[in-house]
This record gives sequence, structure tokens and C-alpha cells, in this order.
Amino acid sequence: MAPLQPAANPESSRVLKVLCTSGLFMLVVYAAICWFSFDCEQSDPNQSRPLLLVVGLFTAAGISYLFVCWQAIWRNLGTSASVSCSRCMMVVLGMGVLFRLILLFSVPIQEVDLFRYIWDGTVISEGISPYEYSPQEVELYPTKGVPNYRTTLVEREDLARLSKIATSPGMDQAFPLVHFENYTTPYPLINQAPFALASMIGRTTDSFWGLLFAMKGVLVLFDCATALLLIGLLKRLALPTIWVVAYLWCPLVIKEIANSGHLDSVVVFLTTAAVYLMVTMYWKINPPTTDPTTDPTTFARVDEGLIAKSCLIGVVLASAVAAKLFPVVLGPIWAVLMWKRIKFASIVPLVVFAVVTAVLLWPMVGKTQYVRSSIQQVKTQFFNHDGQENQDVPKLKAAPPAGIEAFVKYWEMNDFIFMILVENLKPYGDTAKQYAAANEDPTSKVWFVKTSNELRHAVCDFYAQFTGVPKRSAAFSLTRRTTLVVFFLIVLWTCVRVWRNDEPLLMLEMVFLTIAWFWLLAPTQNPWYWTWAMPWLVFCRNRTWFVVSVVAMAYYLRFFFEYHGIVGPDQPGLIGTPYAGTAFFDYIFPVLEFGPILLALFLSWIMRPKQERHVPKWPVGASVDGPNPLSVS
Repeated sequence: MAPLQPAANPESSRVLKVLCTSGLFMLVVYAAICWFSFDCEQSDPNQSRPLLLVVGLFTAAGISYLFVCWQAIWRNLGTSASVSCSRCMMVVLGMGVLFRLILLFSVPIQEVDLFRYIWDGTVISEGISPYEYSPQEVELYPTKGVPNYRTTLVEREDLARLSKIATSPGMDQAFPLVHFENYTTPYPLINQAPFALASMIGRTTDSFWGLLFAMKGVLVLFDCATALLLIGLLKRLALPTIWVVAYLWCPLVIKEIANSGHLDSVVVFLTTAAVYLMVTMYWKINPPTTDPTTDPTTFARVDEGLIAKSCLIGVVLASAVAAKLFPVVLGPIWAVLMWKRIKFASIVPLVVFAVVTAVLLWPMVGKTQYVRSSIQQVKTQFFNHDGQENQDVPKLKAAPPAGIEAFVKYWEMNDFIFMILVENLKPYGDTAKQYAAANEDPTSKVWFVKTSNELRHAVCDFYAQFTGVPKRSAAFSLTRRTTLVVFFLIVLWTCVRVWRNDEPLLMLEMVFLTIAWFWLLAPTQNPWYWTWAMPWLVFCRNRTWFVVSVVAMAYYLRFFFEYHGIVGPDQPGLIGTPYAGTAFFDYIFPVLEFGPILLALFLSWIMRPKQERHVPKWPVGASVDGPNPLSVS
């Protein structure tokens, strides 16, 4: 690795000033967000919550973040001046920790997921499976008793014990905030260990705030561990460690982990660890010994002694999959890397990966299979014909539905590509003719729907007959399968790229693009899911992707429109549109969020020299105007 540049270097001095100035500004912004977060408690009236102000503050932090990335990463790419000084790294690390500490002690803004984590951790620390009992059963136990499908003495004793815990000090405030209480937990087993640890720490305080801050604190530790792994990876590749600022200072990452307390920090850490092992075990990296511009870094493929090492990678990647499923999309890239090195021996690590994944997921998957026998009764009980929760029927007459299955089959939120497709496939009314007869204007009120209702009915009728899927679910199912096919083609493309260009920088870019497109094509584009891609952002050559983390936080405006939107059949829509409330956000904002980004990505791709689309000549977005310090031999 090249020696660090002294602080007196003009470029390093400039970057240091930028980091200090922007860091102090962002500290003030996060302190203000922390202050206003206490007006966003779940007990506060919805309309009094300062959501516009909070989103505006996060946007200001996001603009400052993009400025820092421009000055510290993009401006000097491809030159020796891009190497950071030790003072710059101290500022990056120190500010990154301070940002998290400030928001660690804030109230989660419009998020309640971590209350389910607290409950899950409490349940499993008591030796009870969180996949067995829904919080609703525990909530109703004191008044309704034991449901008639709970027949064993153990089940009755478990419910009695959990009911007592739910009313203990601290937990009595957290338990009522557990959302989707009629479902068992959707979170895989690997997450339950940190949940249990945080819950045990928090319960020693007998305080709601102790539970809250303990859970967020454990998740922030995983977040910081990811940053350390990323620093190690940058050092390994002889890249400037200051590039970790792209992850460590990202407002979206800070908001979703330190403020909201999302479990994604666990899976991001495990995924980063798996990819780190791939780079360190599959390539021998020879950093420059003198000037990087004249003595470039070279990468040599490692081909020996890799079966045991690949098995270790398989165990870590399986743990990541068992934390939140999505890392399985990196399996094909890993398989290509192994095949090029150990050929048919790749089957051994792949079997290890499959076995470990199955063992870790079985507590959740096995329970899902158990309740499947009564799932039709559960659907009738909990959902109406539109797939929405039915509030008018008695509950708890069958085993509670598994949360993970409900998530896969019903959730859709903040999506763009998926929404465009599904709305153009979703039929109105039982038949097109009946709907047209009952409505003066049978055309769709969704502005981007251009297909006729007759065509949508015909497509869904054919698909339902062909697959056996209920017609009411046909549009969602067909769209889901269509986007999966598109994603499969993207994965195939990334694998071909890795096969043709066996070097770590390209592989890391393909890791980013695989995760990024998985998110963009999903029916649920929650902003915290974008943290999955953030560790790999600096390895992507297209800078447009940096903007995603800033615009994705517009998601929180949905709550503003929910609380303040004009609703009612006789009320006009907002800003001259036919939409009000959450409909205004759902049908307008995703287009404003992601439309320009996709357009910019497309334009930048077609404007790139043709040879660079296939064989990248410059590392990580480096400018062709400067020398290339990371040429691959």
C-alpha cells in the first residue's frame, strides 16, 4: 500500500477542511433531528409531527453528504492525490461515530419495527420460539383465554408466561407498539441472537427507554463493524480508506440504523464479511511499492487450497441469507468465482452453503409449513377478497399466519417499476362489462395505466386458469414472476461479466449492481433496504447511484400525506391531481423519486464508450483525464 500523504499536501488540506466543515454542519442537523424526533413518538398526535421539517433536515444532510463524496472521492479519482491523510480518516471515523451516537438516543421516526425485535428477543431469551405464538394471542390471553387450537399444556403455560412478561415494567410500553400483531415473526433465526442480547440488556433497566436504546445500540455496533470491514477491504485493494465516507456518513444508513433501529445492519455486516472473504481468498493482491501511478496495483488469481476457504465463505454467506434472505442473490457470482478456480470441487462449498442455510432457516420455514394446512382458514379469517385485513370477523380460530409468507405474498410499498407493471395488469370489477356498466368512466384513474380493463381481465383470467392462482392475486403474482425473470437476466449478465474479467474491482461492482437491481425491481422498496447496497457503492462507476440514498428518504413523506392529505369522495385531489392522502404519494412520488434516476442511468450508459461497457478501463468511476493507478495485469 502506498504511504499516507502528509497533511500538508494541498489536496489533503482541502479535503480536511471540507470534512470538518461539512461534518460540523451535519452534526448540527442530526442534533436538530434528534430534538424534533421527540415530537414523533407513537403517542403524539399524527398531525402534530414535524415530518416535513425532519425530511427537510435529512435532505440537507444528504446534499452535504453528496458534496463530501464529490470532494473526497470523485474529484481526485485516478490521481495520487486521492490518497487520504491520517487526519482526514480521524475526522471521517470520529464524525461517523458521533452521528450515530446522536441519533442513537433519538425516538424512531415513523418506524416501529424494533418493537417487534424487542418482543422477539424477549420471547427467545425465555426459551420460547417467536415462530410459535403471535403477539395477538399473548395480548388476548388475559381476556379471551387460550385459543381452541392450543391443546397442549406447554402451549398454555407459554402463553401464560408471555402474557405476564408483556405487562412487566418497560415491556408494558413496548409490547403495545408491536405491529402486525396477528402474525408470527417474519425475521429469520440469525437475527434472534442480537435481539435476545439487546432485550436481556434492556430488561435489566426495567425501562422502556432502556429497551429501546439497548436494541438500537446493538444494531449500531453491527453497522460500525461493517465500516471497519469496508476499511479493511479498501486497504487490501490499495484504495484510499477515506472512501469509507460514502458508507459511514450516508444519512440514509444513519437514519435507518441509529434512529429507526432496523435489523438490516446485521445482514449487511454478514454480507460484507462474506464478500470480504471472497476478495481476500480468491485474489493475491500486490499493492504498489512506490508511486501508484508508475507502480500499479496488480491482482493475481488464487487457484490452490480453496476448497476449505470456500466452505468458510459458504458458512458466512449462509448466515447472511439466514438473517434476511436477500444475500442469496450473490450466490451465482460466488459460484462463478469458485468454478473458475476449483471446477467441480465447487460442489462441496455449495453443499455446505445449502445445508447451513437450511438448518438456520428451518425454525421459520418449518413453522410456515406447519400452519400451511390451515392457511386457507387463516386467509378467510384475516383477509377479505382484496387481500386486505378483515376487521369484521372473529379472530384466533386457527394457527396464526406466518409473517414471512404474508410479507412475500401481500406487501407492496414505495415501488416504481413493479407498480407500473402491476397497475397495468390489475383488472377492475368482477368482469370488464359489469364494471363498465356500473361506472360512467370505466377508464383507470391511475394516470400511467394505459391498458384496457378488458385486456387486464383477459390476461388475469388466463393466468389464473393456467397457474391456479386466485384471480384477485393474479396481477401481483404475474408481475412478481415477470420482475424475477428480468432480475434473472441481470444476474446472468453480472455472472458473464465476472467470468470474462476475473478481477476484484469488477466483481465488487457486479455485487453492487446485483443488489441495486434486486431492490429496484422489488414490490417493496423500503428505504432501509437500500442499506444492503451501500457498502459497495464506491465500487460502482456510475455516480448517479449515490443520489439514490438521498431521494429514497422521500418515503417518509407518505406519512405526511396520510396525516394531512385531503380525503373523501367529495374532496378535490392535491395539486390538481385526482389523488389525495397516501394515494397522492403512491402514484406520484415514486415516479418523481426513481424516474429521473433510471433515466440518468440509461443516458450515462449509452454515452459511455462502447468498449468500457464491457471491459472497464478505469477503476470505480475514475476520470479518463487522469492516470490509472489500478490497472490490472
